[in-house]
Formats: sequence, structure tokens, C-alpha cells
Amino acid sequence: MCVHEFLSSHGSKTLYQIMPSSWNCHTSCISQNSLPELLEGLHSQSVGAYVIDADDIANEEDALHILALGLRIPKECFPMETPDGTLDFAWQELTERPEVWSAIIIRNAHRMLSDGRLQLFFNFLELLFGLRESVVSPNKMPPNHSVDLRFVLLGEGPGFPEWRQPA
Repeated sequence: MCVHEFLSSHGSKTLYQIMPSSWNCHTSCISQNSLPELLEGLHSQSVGAYVIDADDIANEEDALHILALGLRIPKECFPMETPDGTLDFAWQELTERPEVWSAIIIRNAHRMLSDGRLQLFFNFLELLFGLRESVVSPNKMPPNHSVDLRFVLLGEGPGFPEWRQPA
């Protein structure tokens, strides 16, 4: 049984409901004003929610540090100079945590799109997509398990609609 079938057959309030139903996507754009309700909905579904602020990302090194802090990994725990090292440690952390579903929420994403950090934004998303690939099919050695990792970009403007928790 694939993950989507499992989630569909085990209750209606799943992380998949924040994604457009006609797409098999892993990223959604939502209004920044929706953050409190989004966090409440994710928490009620036992989804690990990790918030990152795009305003704190000025370069690739910042992106690695912010990812680690957003995942609640103390920065003194590992070297964050390389994307590979950061992803390895983040993979280990996420796959050892109890949550089977997790979401990385990026606040102020709209600013990276408009203030000269577009390429940095794309690079950061590629880093996150690499992390997603590694946690969806991790090494099956205990205590590691698969994690369905999704991304929510929060921002302002017409590309970031309000979100309401499904009834």
C-alpha cells in the first residue's frame, strides 16, 4: 500500500489535505496569515512542523544553519559547512524522530522571490528536495523509518492564498 492510500484510508484530516487534490505535489504556497491555524492543524495530526524564516537566509551557509536550527538541531552538534554534511545529519535526525509525517514551513518566502535572492531560493529548495528524497526511503536499519516530508512556503500576495483547516 502506498503512502497516499494509507493516509486516505486512515482518517480524513491528513497532511495531504493542505496540498491541491489534483496534484501529487510536495510543496504548497499559503498565506503567512494562516501560520497559527496551519500549525494547529499539523499538530492535531501528529505532524512534525519545523518553521524556518527566509529573512534569515542571506547566503548558502546561512541556509544550512537556518535549516539545522529550524529542525531544532543545535548548531554545535555537527559541522554545517557542506550541504552533504547538513543533509546527512538532518536525515538522521528526522528518521530517528517518532513522526512519520513532517513539514518544513518557510516564512517570508515571497521576499526571497523579489529581493535578489531568487537563485539562492532555488538552491535552498533543491537542498530540501534532496532531503525529502533521502527521508522517504531511508536505510531501514533501526531506529530509522521513512518520513513523508512536505514543504509549505508562506508569504504575502496573490500567489499565497489563505488556508483553512479542512472540516
